Amino acid sequence: SGSVQGEREALGGMMWLHYFCHKKSPEECHKLTKAVTKADVQSVSGDWVLVWSIAENISTSNEWTKLKSSHVELRIHSGVIVLNERNMLKNNSCMTFKTNMTAGPESQNSFIYTSGKMEENGVVKESDEIGTVKFFQTCADCLSIDYSGLFGHVLFVYRRDGVHQNVEVLKAAQDDNQKLAECLGFSIGEPFIYDGVSDFCHKKSSPEVKPEQD
Repeated sequence: SGSVQGEREALGGMMWLHYFCHKKSPEECHKLTKAVTKADVQSVSGDWVLVWSIAENISTSNEWTKLKSSHVELRIHSGVIVLNERNMLKNNSCMTFKTNMTAGPESQNSFIYTSGKMEENGVVKESDEIGTVKFFQTCADCLSIDYSGLFGHVLFVYRRDGVHQNVEVLKAAQDDNQKLAECLGFSIGEPFIYDGVSDFCHKKSSPEVKPEQD
């Protein structure tokens, strides 16, 4: 029965692969993976909430299973992208990462950073890892970041802070997130999915809402 179960799982995997291979077309992938260029980098500026993420070859995979929420501030100063990321873990501890990114010398749509600061439980660590990122905007309030570096290969999908709480909209967008991941060469595993309500390290997810009176 073990072999039968194995065959069923293999068949299920092939059907899943077949589904995605036929669901996306080269034209669709080309449209989805049109990266933000240096000239348009101002469009990524803002406050963003991580709503979906998938990782592979990740050196800190265990940390991702502990993630509760992630909030990112991106600011542009003279062509430099300043990133401030705050990650809240399920034990309510916070992990922050700060770095500056600049456009790569050989590409108008790849941005690189060569150092950063990471803080966890009040301990600051200097990081000299090199990371490469590409930005994609599939809607006005959407931002996706394709990261490659020391920590592996990760796709981060964000919604603009303030429009990150509609769980139905986020659920409906999960197919699109998976399409983008497939187009970028990710194998679909178990993604991180934001619950729409968890608070962030530095502030509440939403203003205080009074419970309705019966």
